[in-house]
Amino acid sequence: MHFRLILILTIIMGLTACTLPATPIAATAIPSYTPLPATLTDTPLPTETPTPLPTETPNPTDTATPTASFTATWTVTHTPTSTRTMTPTPTSTVPSLIQVESWAFPSVLWPPTGRLLPVLLLGRASAGSGGLSRAEFEVVDEYNEWEPAIPPVKLDRKGRNEWLRIVLLRASRRGSDRDGRLYTIFTRVYDRAGNSASDSAAVVIPHDLSLPPCGTRSDGVCAGGG
Repeated sequence: MHFRLILILTIIMGLTACTLPATPIAATAIPSYTPLPATLTDTPLPTETPTPLPTETPNPTDTATPTASFTATWTVTHTPTSTRTMTPTPTSTVPSLIQVESWAFPSVLWPPTGRLLPVLLLGRASAGSGGLSRAEFEVVDEYNEWEPAIPPVKLDRKGRNEWLRIVLLRASRRGSDRDGRLYTIFTRVYDRAGNSASDSAAVVIPHDLSLPPCGTRSDGVCAGGG
């Protein structure tokens, strides 16, 4: 017990004997910091101006020339008048030098029994240096009842061309048709350039055999005519 008390007093006396140094220790100043601004402003990046790509020059536009077309109308002078419109193949702009002729034999069918009778269609054509291509045919019946198809003819490139076709026509007519039934056979010839020329031949089933004299009828059918 006494020993502990003596130890405590010795410690207290030792602490009391410690003296502070005569020269005070100088305080080191804490460096001051500049406060950050309340709002930070970002400096924007410079605006980049995109370099435009070079403009491509477009290819020239091809202008398609529209195909020429026309409507050819043939009027057969006959009572009653028979008019038929036909649209042939478009022609080229090259002047046509085609010459075409056609004939039908016989040009008169008799008697009017209603039978189908053969008719020879003959023709010839010539052209310039371009050469011919083909001949096409069309039968036009005044009654619009019997119009058989005729196969086309392939023509030679050179010079003059001739052809013969056989078509069956019905030998009948209405009793009230005073000037008879008229068939008109159209022939159209084409050359290699697309130009065309046409001709026609007439075949009649008369009301009777009292036909007008030759030279008085516009369709060429007359008494004594072929």
